[in-house]
Amino acid sequence: MKRFLSFLAIGLTAAAFILLCLIWVLKIKVWIPILMFAAAFVLLGIVKRMHAQDELESLYPSDDNSGKEDGK
Repeated sequence: MKRFLSFLAIGLTAAAFILLCLIWVLKIKVWIPILMFAAAFVLLGIVKRMHAQDELESLYPSDDNSGKEDGK
């Protein structure tokens, strides 16, 4: 899921850059590529937060009996 969202954000950024360069040729509004850049930054923020959650879960497992011996 993280990899898919990362590629989606990178693709969105590339498409926004291309549209920003072609504003005059395609006669599109300026706010469309700007909103695409903003959406890409939001996606990258989500991906970064997901990564931090996975690292915390690997560092601190939620299993209560993970460090205790059986029978004691």
